[in-house]
Amino acid sequence: DARLALTKHTYETAIKLRPAIFISESVEAGYNIGSSHYDQYVELWMKAGYAVTFFLCDAILQGAPCMRRRFHFIAHRNKLQLGQPPTIIRATTVREVIGNIEKVSGQIPLHVMRPINPHILEVAKKTIPGTPLRKTLTTMKNYKGPGIGFLVKRLIYDAPAFTMVGFNYIHPTQSRWITFREAMRLCTYPDTFMAATAVEAVDAVLPVVAEFLSKVAKRTIENDEPTAIEHKIIDWRPLAKGHHISDVRRSQP
Repeated sequence: DARLALTKHTYETAIKLRPAIFISESVEAGYNIGSSHYDQYVELWMKAGYAVTFFLCDAILQGAPCMRRRFHFIAHRNKLQLGQPPTIIRATTVREVIGNIEKVSGQIPLHVMRPINPHILEVAKKTIPGTPLRKTLTTMKNYKGPGIGFLVKRLIYDAPAFTMVGFNYIHPTQSRWITFREAMRLCTYPDTFMAATAVEAVDAVLPVVAEFLSKVAKRTIENDEPTAIEHKIIDWRPLAKGHHISDVRRSQP
């Protein structure tokens, strides 16, 4: 499959470099439906003297104001130093991240209102926060506007955002698209960070996740306790249960 060529080249090149630790990120489905594809790389790294850990996590646990379940393939020479699984009482919310943006909008780049098709605007006005616009569209029999993708949704102010796979989300309280800068904040980028496109911003390891993983790598390298050559699976995703938009909506009266 030509779509997997980059993965193949990355893993084979990395093992030639023989790093102290190697971490790659993939979408959750890379594990859920494609873990057998990674078996060949597990065997390859273990033959080279590395332990391999499949680490599954949700960026909510690193403080991100958005859901983002990801699969990390970690090959390590020393015992992996993930630290204790986090316990979060309250996830970071959309309100906390973009609620004050209007007060500083003149001081930051890319906070520019995006035009919205008037037909889509009407759908947005009728859409309950936390739901896709397509759900609302099923009740609007006389809709004459353009098609609306299944990823177009309205955010909830007091919950994390949906997984950021693009920037076409409706503001929680205003019937408009979120701005590019609001979306960047929801991806945990600082206001000084620039990106050419939404794809460039979301097809990446989010800053808070990158910081977490870099600290894991640093601790693992500095703690020179050798590891057994084995394959483990560590899954922290259930720790974010109760903080996703679907969970928040179920808890509302």
